[in-house]
Amino acid sequence: MRYFLTGITGTFGRACVDALLADPETERIIGLSRSGHRRAQLLREIRDSRVECWLGDIRNPDRLFWAARVHPDVLIHAAAEKLVDACEVEPEEAFQTNVLGTLYLVKQAILADIPKVLILSSDKACSPETVYGATKLMAEQLALGVFQAKRGSSQTKVSVARYGNVLGSAGSVLSHFFEARASGGAVRMTDPEATRFWWSIEEAVAFALRMIQYMHGGEIFIPKLTSSRVSDLARAIAPNSTQDVVGMRGPEKQHEAMINSTEARYTFDCGDYYMLVPPHGCGYTVPLPVGARPVSDGFRYTSDQDPQKVEFLCG
Repeated sequence: MRYFLTGITGTFGRACVDALLADPETERIIGLSRSGHRRAQLLREIRDSRVECWLGDIRNPDRLFWAARVHPDVLIHAAAEKLVDACEVEPEEAFQTNVLGTLYLVKQAILADIPKVLILSSDKACSPETVYGATKLMAEQLALGVFQAKRGSSQTKVSVARYGNVLGSAGSVLSHFFEARASGGAVRMTDPEATRFWWSIEEAVAFALRMIQYMHGGEIFIPKLTSSRVSDLARAIAPNSTQDVVGMRGPEKQHEAMINSTEARYTFDCGDYYMLVPPHGCGYTVPLPVGARPVSDGFRYTSDQDPQKVEFLCG
């Protein structure tokens, strides 16, 4: 199997390379990164002839033209401008990367007949209230819309995986909590009752690679994740630190959502994950996994439904 991975030097990309290299069926991994420093660091750390890392930006259609023409079997799109605060301050930059970059990538993948394209999205794309969330929702809809429009003239299948906060990822609140534990200082948070979905980078990578095996094109895959109160997470990591509540910032949500009540109309429970299928009337039907069943009317999947304790993070 040959893979092309955008955002290869990011948290997800780096962990995904390790997972793919552990698979003897992986023949080649080509990645794209816009950071020359991180590209060089990756190649120093991974001395494997199967891995190449190209310098380039998904906002550059010409670079994506040549990237698509290495003819990988699978393209995983992990590159994005993810920092919520930065997207609020520089919305045009977020749009250029998250929306136009995704559109350019999907178009080139379809023109090159790449068999499978998986777009990584976010829980913030569901009922978005931030610039970041809005750009990820638009990226989802554009990617799937282009796939629907072109599926009669291309063999490319395009699907989306939407997921929650990755523990320890770049920019994660965890880094602040660990700094507070080390220094003995206070932990700053916006709302102690706020909840978030959490999982490890290893779980995120495993889910994405598993969904690549299942995808037919047009689906949005959503894992069933653990959620917790942010204050419980802070207490688990820095039990001796005080908590300084600074208040909610702008459009920040108190609770995240993975599936809203409108999306529930075309959502199926597939055991340990949910699958959103194309709505009725689009002219395309996705095969359902064995045992899949529709969720109830008015169903919502939100982080405040069953927040868990997180004492396991104390170490």
